[in-house]
Amino acid sequence: MESKTYEGEPNMPLQVDVCAPDGWFWENHRADELIIPGSTGFIGILKDHVPVITGVSIDVLDVRQKTTWVRVAVFGGFALVMKNVATILVSAAFLGDDLKEEEERLALEKAETSLNNAEGRKGQIEAMLDFQRAKAKFTATKPRL
Repeated sequence: MESKTYEGEPNMPLQVDVCAPDGWFWENHRADELIIPGSTGFIGILKDHVPVITGVSIDVLDVRQKTTWVRVAVFGGFALVMKNVATILVSAAFLGDDLKEEEERLALEKAETSLNNAEGRKGQIEAMLDFQRAKAKFTATKPRL
């Protein structure tokens, strides 16, 4: 996996490191704000946030640099925030700007059809995970409102 170069300005208050099994997605990325899809809901992170560790769900990680939001589809893992550094370990990460909205919409429709037709407990669980992944990637293609 090639490392992304959305480093932002060095004086931004947060450092964001995102790692997936195939390597660093972001390393020493700078941001003003994060919205992490925690396992119990979304967690907003600003400068000097209290230390926190949380599970990360299959959803979209939103990262703000000044007035611009960068969206990243993440496929579950965990996050540690301490001393203005957010370290996020995930199964996979996809930069929303690198995804094609129409392709992701079609993938989401296919995943929804598979979910509706899934049989057996194992088939339903696998179809639900595929649907959640497709939804996260599709959502990452959309601007943050």
